[in-house]
Amino acid sequence: MVSKRLKHTAVLSVALALALLPASAREMQTVPDGTGRFMSNVGDIGGRSRVFLTYVPKSLKPGAPLLIMFHGGGGDGPMARLGTGGVYDHLADRDGFIVVYPYGVGRSWNTCRKAQSNVARRWDVDDIGFVEAIIEQSARAYGIDRKRVYAGGLSGGGLMAYRLACLAADMFAAIAPVSGSLKPARALPVE
Repeated sequence: MVSKRLKHTAVLSVALALALLPASAREMQTVPDGTGRFMSNVGDIGGRSRVFLTYVPKSLKPGAPLLIMFHGGGGDGPMARLGTGGVYDHLADRDGFIVVYPYGVGRSWNTCRKAQSNVARRWDVDDIGFVEAIIEQSARAYGIDRKRVYAGGLSGGGLMAYRLACLAADMFAAIAPVSGSLKPARALPVE
């Protein structure tokens, strides 16, 4: 028979081992460094503190394009970067554009899906105003070409890109949802 003391020691050992593990998959992942630098940006939009990371390649020239990459539901800016293996940072280094990884409120976006009940939707968060502020800040700080602003996203982030295409199309040259779908009430023409 195993003594109570030995059982207690075994339980404590397992608990200690689990406590030393990273808290999330994000902490276990790494992405190779690019040539550029990251800037953390914080601002007040619609009465809420908002955050976004900006990747600026070392060889950035005036008039560069801007890509805003939205995370999926339950994620954040760094998770969007890690989830793609940092590919957008490396493309930015190669092709000379800025990448922004914004954080959604409550790890969510106020997308165009009516049935969605995440935090951003319930609180009617002004994510379009947030995106406008990101574009303005990027234009002031880096002299981006406003005619070459793009939005992409994963899952719920893809839905946010769709919302921008529907409600703020004049701000974007194109969108590229990686995943996420819409079911329109009627057929919509595509140009």
